[in-house]
Amino acid sequence: MMNAYLALQSLRYKEKDRVLWTDAICINQNDKEEQSQQIQQLGSIYSGTERVIIWLGEATYDINYVIHHRKHLENTGSKHISNAQEILEKQWANTWTLVVRNLGRDQRVKSLYSLLHRSWFERVWVI
Repeated sequence: MMNAYLALQSLRYKEKDRVLWTDAICINQNDKEEQSQQIQQLGSIYSGTERVIIWLGEATYDINYVIHHRKHLENTGSKHISNAQEILEKQWANTWTLVVRNLGRDQRVKSLYSLLHRSWFERVWVI
């Protein structure tokens, strides 16, 4: 719950009310049956929202770096992926490996790797 607490602290408005639906609070995380039922409803919950905010954790150098350089990563990644379109969807990991290899080991890639390994991306309904 500490992550939810940090998110709510960061996202709240100081001067006015703000309504937030937080899955970590609104879904009993200790009840697998409830989680399973709620996960099936997330599509309709999220599609009915005005805006979706994803809390990935507190800002770090890597996160700020990725946000600053996202256009370069997007353009370079798209170029390499479009060159490999014949690869089937289930071979995405191979495509991603190719993209990373072609991008090299610069700070942008390291920062993106750090971002994509945040716990939010491990959730069943994110995949």
